[in-house]
Amino acid sequence: MRKATKAKKEGGGKKKRQTKKPFLTKEPFQKKDGTLFALLLTLYPISRFTIEVIRDDEPGAYCGLTISQVVSVALLLLAVGLWIYLRRLGGAKVRPPAQ
Repeated sequence: MRKATKAKKEGGGKKKRQTKKPFLTKEPFQKKDGTLFALLLTLYPISRFTIEVIRDDEPGAYCGLTISQVVSVALLLLAVGLWIYLRRLGGAKVRPPAQ
């Protein structure tokens, strides 16, 4: 009984629970604010375009491309613009987590 009381007084009681963050939000991967969003905005249209190439249920409406492929190309162009913006003007540096 005495040992438990002594440990509590010394701060050996409860440990703080650390929340886990998604893999790409950790420091080595996210250098500036907005890079994770730019990465997702880059990968989504590429995967969507590829899926639409494999699917052959809708005929091409615009220059042989389906509506989803046209939207994917537009999103990819937007992603390229975002990467240029982040590279040149830059977002704010990622702040260290509050302790």
